[in-house]
Amino acid sequence: MAPRPRGAPPPPGRALRGDLPVVVGALAGGLMASSCCLVQLALNSLSVGCAGLSVFKPYRSLLRLATAAMLGALLLRSGLNRRTLGTLVCSLLLTFSEDAVSAVNRAGSVRALLTRAGLLPRAAAPPSPPPPLVRWRVEVQGMRCQACAARVRGSVAALPGVRNATVELGAGRVEVWAEPGAPLSGGALAAAIRALDPGYAVGTAGRECFAAEGGARVDCGGGEGAGGGGSSGGSSCSSGGSGSGGGGSSCSTQSEAEPGALPGQEEALQGGDGQQRPARRRPGPAATHDGEL
Repeated sequence: MAPRPRGAPPPPGRALRGDLPVVVGALAGGLMASSCCLVQLALNSLSVGCAGLSVFKPYRSLLRLATAAMLGALLLRSGLNRRTLGTLVCSLLLTFSEDAVSAVNRAGSVRALLTRAGLLPRAAAPPSPPPPLVRWRVEVQGMRCQACAARVRGSVAALPGVRNATVELGAGRVEVWAEPGAPLSGGALAAAIRALDPGYAVGTAGRECFAAEGGARVDCGGGEGAGGGGSSGGSSCSSGGSGSGGGGSSCSTQSEAEPGALPGQEEALQGGDGQQRPARRRPGPAATHDGEL
């Protein structure tokens, strides 16, 4: 067999065997740099909970740097061909898959994300004013990665009457937009989320009503709306006789906590003389409505 001339490319089989470790390393580095987000999404489709793949998150920058170095070495070694181009595209998709899932979680759906980006046309405005939408805010502690957040979003969005649901993983906050007549409550939302993982700490911060998603705030009606005072919490009162010597009334109010923190509980006390006294704050796991949590 004649010797291979100097500078001539190696045979295809030998080149493939020589590039294989670099190709596998680049793909594995991209997968781990995304905290194996695609793997967790595949497990979600099989109803498998969090597999703990977020352990790679603290090393994301280092893993991305290693992936870039391997891709650079592959391009220098073999040049730009179909194999190196395929490896480059797959590695980049794996590396930034978690960022893509995060964008979908914040938008609520792929369609909503594409609409916000201007890639899809917005729906035409209805001829008459639409009914107000109800927004529930739920604080969830324990979500570890964007794939887990996507699973929470999908579970909440599947509830009857829910129009859209978004998740902010860093803030641990879920926002649910529902139809005004939807049979939805804070307890139903909390139960749907806890059914995914009993380790989730869930607290509802109340509901608010808006003319449209992202529009002006309106009164929900029934004493639970976000009225002129800006409070989104509900209230419940019971009263006795209406005469001057009749029984008094007792009311308890609940106020919405600031986003990102589990709310406490606040109650207004009324003495026997009928005078309203200042509210007293007492600690609690979460401010709730209708006694659902």
